[in-house]
Amino acid sequence: NSLRTELGPRGLRAERRILGLVLHWRQVPAQDIARLRLKVSYTAHTGTGSTTFYRVQAELRNGQATTMADSLPGRDTAEQLLRTLAHSTGYAQA
Repeated sequence: NSLRTELGPRGLRAERRILGLVLHWRQVPAQDIARLRLKVSYTAHTGTGSTTFYRVQAELRNGQATTMADSLPGRDTAEQLLRTLAHSTGYAQA
């Protein structure tokens, strides 16, 4: 299971693959991307601790969202990736 994304001035392309075969893909033009945002994916509990995992999504102007990165361990890691993506691509972040 893998997720491959490309984000740039022309927009976003995301491919979800399983065993190397494309299961689903989505292409979004730049003008349809409202902002980049974080969303909680899940929390894993181990012993006495827990880790929350996040995903980075492109929020679209029609209210939908497309995942660009997932299973990011911890808010600090996720926020750093979000800042890096927003800075290097010019898209707004929420």
